[in-house]
Amino acid sequence: MKIQHAWLRLTTCFIAAITLQSKLQPSSTRASNPCWKASFLYRIHSWSLLETGLFSRATALRFGNPAKMLLGLLLFAGSTQQVSAQWDIPLPQINTAEFPITDTIYMSPTGNDAAPGSLTEPVGSFTKALQLLPFGTVGIQNGNRYGLIRLLPGDYYAPAGMQQNESQWKQGNTFKNVSVEGMGEVNIHADPDLAGVGHGLRLVGSHFFVRNLRIHLPTGVGLLINRATPNPDDPGPEHILIDGVTVDSTGSHGVLIYNARYVQVKNTRVLRSSRLHFETLPSSFCSSWPSGLKFLFSEYITVQNCEVAYTRGEGLNFHNCQYGLAEHNRIHDNQTNIYNDNSARLIIRQNYVYNTPGAMVYAYPCPDNVGQETLAGVGMLMGNEGACADASHSPSFQFCSYVECNGLFLTPYRIPTIDSIWVYNNIFHHTGGAIHLWEGSSSTLNPNCIRNVFVFNNDFWGLTGTPGTTGAQVSLFFPSYNFFLNSYGQVLNLQVYGNLFSYDKADFPFVKPIRIATNTIGFFDYHFRYNRWTYPDANQGNEDLVVPELIYPIALDSLAEFTPVGNSPLVQPVPWFVPWLSTDFWGHPRQTGFTNAGAVELQQNTRVPETIWEDGFSIQPNPANDFTVLKLPYLPHESIVVKLLDLTGKVLFNRRLEHVDEFSIPCAQFPKGCYMVQIQASKGMTVKRLVVQHLP
Repeated sequence: MKIQHAWLRLTTCFIAAITLQSKLQPSSTRASNPCWKASFLYRIHSWSLLETGLFSRATALRFGNPAKMLLGLLLFAGSTQQVSAQWDIPLPQINTAEFPITDTIYMSPTGNDAAPGSLTEPVGSFTKALQLLPFGTVGIQNGNRYGLIRLLPGDYYAPAGMQQNESQWKQGNTFKNVSVEGMGEVNIHADPDLAGVGHGLRLVGSHFFVRNLRIHLPTGVGLLINRATPNPDDPGPEHILIDGVTVDSTGSHGVLIYNARYVQVKNTRVLRSSRLHFETLPSSFCSSWPSGLKFLFSEYITVQNCEVAYTRGEGLNFHNCQYGLAEHNRIHDNQTNIYNDNSARLIIRQNYVYNTPGAMVYAYPCPDNVGQETLAGVGMLMGNEGACADASHSPSFQFCSYVECNGLFLTPYRIPTIDSIWVYNNIFHHTGGAIHLWEGSSSTLNPNCIRNVFVFNNDFWGLTGTPGTTGAQVSLFFPSYNFFLNSYGQVLNLQVYGNLFSYDKADFPFVKPIRIATNTIGFFDYHFRYNRWTYPDANQGNEDLVVPELIYPIALDSLAEFTPVGNSPLVQPVPWFVPWLSTDFWGHPRQTGFTNAGAVELQQNTRVPETIWEDGFSIQPNPANDFTVLKLPYLPHESIVVKLLDLTGKVLFNRRLEHVDEFSIPCAQFPKGCYMVQIQASKGMTVKRLVVQHLP
């Protein structure tokens, strides 16, 4: 951990003392139970003076001297936010009693625009299908009407795409909200050799779905959901479901959803975004960073069971968003696999994120770069770039809480900065680095902050890249300081906890476990705890352990090999990070109190059945003073191994027992605290918690 400036250090200690609280136990019980720290919920100082409502006073403090800033932080230290991953993300409401689909038009590659658009007489163009769907009626459902275009099986050649514009959605105070669904195999494609830019499919309404389509070879965005409104505070599309869609080989983003709320994307594949004519792209074009699946200025987002791959930029990108959940996805072979740019309150869990060894072409943005020394796409990158929606608004970071976009005679609006990010139960495999945080914009007014980032119980296994490159599994890159703009990056409360980090220096001799590059002005508060590494690093925490036995290869898609069994080095019990972590990567239950480090828990079929352990295995007394007794009435006729470990995983006691049903463990020589008793038998292993307290 690194905390700069003495006065800020004092402030941090003061704030931490009054704001860190246990969720499970009242303070009166903590002194008698040294294990309470294993199950807590952070309450962190919000670092947002505006949240107090005292804007003018906070502004004065911002430009004051350090003593005044210290006073201001102390005054507002009581204003806390509960940092929790337990928020609700509502799913979209579509074709319900309140938003019913009342009209359907059918379309076919062999249809006729003179036809009525019925199932037996379909139309031939998307424009005609839109025209046949009616607008709403003033005074009924707020002027909204909900229609559906069904595409019959076939190949739809649409060089200009299928696009709904604002005039086809809004007419006065009435609206036409359109869903699109493929019936059977439906392929919408363009001609990438034609001049101009056409999006594959564009929709602008609300309460609609897009289902069962393949969009192929558009020169623009594959699937675009937006309205032409420059201010993200203006109403945009709401309640959108994308299900069973494949977008493949686009000239720009694969899927771009702009200024939307309540969005669910599931069972969808987004492949080869911005890779049309990659072999001939000029260097100037390659300076852009398209995404496979991008959410921009959006909120309440769910991404489930999707594949995002082979993008010439970011795979999954949350940009200026808040309240997002990405789970059960396969994200791979993108230049950056997951990117968080100025987004807050995200949950990233139970995803398989990887790069294919040897497929290095996906690590380069341009043909000119192919062959350069580099690692493949990083697992997850986070940074505050501070970009407004349009060039007319100028951004400025405000009090480590948000970016304000303002301009002369323009309506200001705000976008979030990175805050409350939860990354857990993921497997990152052969990525070009695990988790990287970077400074984002160094030319935007005022300091910017990444705060409250929690990375825990993940597997980061192996690297992919050219062997001579430099890099790191975990990187904090914040070297810049712009004196004239008072611009620099900061990290407030990064917790990296209970992860498994494995790579082989024989293949990547210049890659470090952790790289820290920071400016001398900002505030940096980061913690590494209970992680398991293959190599030591000066930045690792006291409770981290180096486990060289974790250096071994696991082949791509061999996910079963991440399951800890028997005496595997993957068996690494650590205390809970949060009490609500009840399942692992597979959705299997986690053990309580102590759980296995990494993404996968010891499974029931690798342990003695729970009823045997619960009924037959006990530790008494617990808490213990000078000794405690293990009772094993159900295992009297086999050899077992008993280990006592401290919370860092260090083995303090190790004994093989033959044909016994009771055994005493001496505790007098051990300091007061919380320990783990590990029992290994022929049927598996289990772990119990032991408290040593030395009462008089």
